[in-house]
Amino acid sequence: WTEAYEVLDEMRTSRVSNAHQVIGTMIKGEYDDESNWQMVEYVFAKVKCEGCAYGLRFYNALLDALWWLGQKARAARVLQEAIKHGLYPELFRCTKLLWSVDVH
Repeated sequence: WTEAYEVLDEMRTSRVSNAHQVIGTMIKGEYDDESNWQMVEYVFAKVKCEGCAYGLRFYNALLDALWWLGQKARAARVLQEAIKHGLYPELFRCTKLLWSVDVH
């Protein structure tokens, strides 16, 4: 875990990429309120411009990281953003009896 948190700290202090700073800070839990979440949405909008294949790789990696760090609520919020941006359309099912998603 120590190495994972070192990577997050490096992402947060990166001067090369604003996206790395925002995602690293989001994973650390500092962007959960609505006003700060807009910064995360901005990064997600930039990811959408890179295309579907890139978007799927990005969101899969981010969802895996959040899930394994025990941040299930934040992962659910990120998944909703991915769906909003048109990813995983055939993988998401929501009915009265079942809610499921397959993010292989």
